[in-house]
Amino acid sequence: MDATRRLALGALAGLLAAPMARAQQPASPHDRASEPAEIIEHERIRRFDFGLPGGAAPWHIQVGLPAGNRPEAGWPVLYLLDGGGMFPGAWRHQEKGVGPGAVLVGIGHPGAGRLDMARRTFDFTPATAKEYLRGRDDTATGGREALLAFIADHLMPRIQAELTVDPARQSLFGHSLGGLFALFALFTRPDLFSTWVAADPSLWWNNGSQVAEAQAFLGGVRAAGGRLARPARLLVENSSGQGRGGAAHRDPARGSSIPAGQDLAKALAGVGDFAVYYRRFADLGHGGIIDPGLADTLAFIAGTVPDGVARAG
Repeated sequence: MDATRRLALGALAGLLAAPMARAQQPASPHDRASEPAEIIEHERIRRFDFGLPGGAAPWHIQVGLPAGNRPEAGWPVLYLLDGGGMFPGAWRHQEKGVGPGAVLVGIGHPGAGRLDMARRTFDFTPATAKEYLRGRDDTATGGREALLAFIADHLMPRIQAELTVDPARQSLFGHSLGGLFALFALFTRPDLFSTWVAADPSLWWNNGSQVAEAQAFLGGVRAAGGRLARPARLLVENSSGQGRGGAAHRDPARGSSIPAGQDLAKALAGVGDFAVYYRRFADLGHGGIIDPGLADTLAFIAGTVPDGVARAG
């Protein structure tokens, strides 16, 4: 194992071993979560509610087709968590010519608001002990396995059946708790997508349990020969360290403003056939990185490295 790899793994281990009393900072909710959802009417956009058998609450899906001719191998697809908030921005960037064009699939929740904060918390998190909920004992958690199964076993097959898509170019974007879920999906099903983007992932959640899952993922990869089953790319982006209202959004395990995401990116960069990239927006807060992060994502899924993004490790 080279020196850089050892340092990265050491940093990740330090995150796990450090005192976690600071870890339970509240998530910075999207500033406009309760505002009416933005609805873009266009002939290339369609919407539908889609749920699992058995009467479970459905997800609200938005599908946007790119302009131009379909590539011979089929369209690439970008799945966007928090679809009610992320789909409009991604659509606008793509319509302005950012990226060569992909099918955009927003995964959200029915309702008039941009985001359903209760459902997104449930969907994106592991089962979380009450002592890590900061007194919000009525917060429902632990739905991430069901959401991942819905995406992998129901939504992706439906999109592939209804559209001609390229199975080798499937991507996932998530911000905040959505970024936490994107990393969970990566560690659980690394063959599901070819490109992953985690923007300001909430690594502090559940006393930093995602860090332990990252270590387990790295251990499994090493046991399997140090390489992924197929090549993949990951982009991790962090904000300036300022959360909503100017409150510090610090690396929870360190108690400093150094983003934990950077340590994670460095550690994951040692995996074979896995190209890991990192960007820190020095002048933008937690919500402020969403729009430029979506622009970076559209370029990144096309194989381009956006300005300001660097190879990790």
